[in-house]
Amino acid sequence: MAEEKKPKTEESTSKTKKKADNVQTVESKRRALATEYRKQEKISVSVSPMYRPYFGKNMHVSINGIAVYVPCDGKVYKLPKAFAIEVMSRIRKVDEMLTRKERMTSISNNVESSPGELRFF
Repeated sequence: MAEEKKPKTEESTSKTKKKADNVQTVESKRRALATEYRKQEKISVSVSPMYRPYFGKNMHVSINGIAVYVPCDGKVYKLPKAFAIEVMSRIRKVDEMLTRKERMTSISNNVESSPGELRFF
């Protein structure tokens, strides 16, 4: 009554080959993308140590699976344009957050003579 199940070697081997081919395809695409980023125009970027509480010792920037780590040490680094734009965007967002926080905590300057006079954001 109990039938012995035979291992499906051909089927399992073909699935393994498909997975291996898929991994190789994805890896080759990732390498091609990394090469494309390396060919981009390089832009100088500097991240001040002031931003360490927000980004850590290094700012991690990942675009389409390609990662770059920019140290928050105040030195100038040349990055591909796509990564440099993202770094500058993150710095700008932190600056906006700090400016907004500063405006909101300045109680003596938050007095308005007519409603709507003050702009916080």
